[in-house]
Amino acid sequence: MSPHHPFTRLFRGAMRIAALSTLAACSATPPTAPDAEPLPPAGPEASDPPSSPEGSGGSDGGVEVIASGRFGGLGGHSASGGVSLRMFEGGGEVILAEDFRSSRVPDPHLYVATEPDANRGDRLRIATLQRNDGAQSYGFRLPAGSAYRYVLVWCDKYNVGVGAARLTPAPSGNLP
Repeated sequence: MSPHHPFTRLFRGAMRIAALSTLAACSATPPTAPDAEPLPPAGPEASDPPSSPEGSGGSDGGVEVIASGRFGGLGGHSASGGVSLRMFEGGGEVILAEDFRSSRVPDPHLYVATEPDANRGDRLRIATLQRNDGAQSYGFRLPAGSAYRYVLVWCDKYNVGVGAARLTPAPSGNLP
C-alpha cells in the first residue's frame, strides 16, 4: 500500500493520537502519599516469607497474618503472585510470596492503600521495590486507625499503576 494512500495516513494519524494520549496519561509527579517509617522484620519467621499466603492466618508470638491477596496487573502492566499483611506491636509487614512477579518499570514502589490507586484514598508508600520477582518482606510503622485494603506496585517516576492485590481478611485476622 502506498504511503500516500488515505488509509495509511489515517492509520498513522490514529497511532500518533494514541501515543500522545498515553503520554498525557502519565504524570511525572509521583503520588503524594506519605512515606512509611521502616521497621525491622517482625521476628525470625519474617526472614522466610511464605511461599503462598493462603492458609497462613493465626497468631504466632504476637505476629498475626491479618490479610492476604493476589496481584493482578494495572494499566497494561503485569503483576501476579501472593501477598500477605502481618501485624505486630507497633507496626505491620507486607510479605510478597515466592511466586510474586511484576513488570519491570523505573522507580517501582510498594504501597498499602484503601483504593487500587496510589493517588486516591488513604495510602502509604512502604518502600522502593527491592526486585520485580520473588519473596520479599517490608516492615513499617502502621499509622493508628488505618484500614488498608490493597497492596500496590506503582511506578512513581511516571505515576502509573503496575499491579494491585485486594486484601482479604485471614480467618482469624481483622483488617485494622
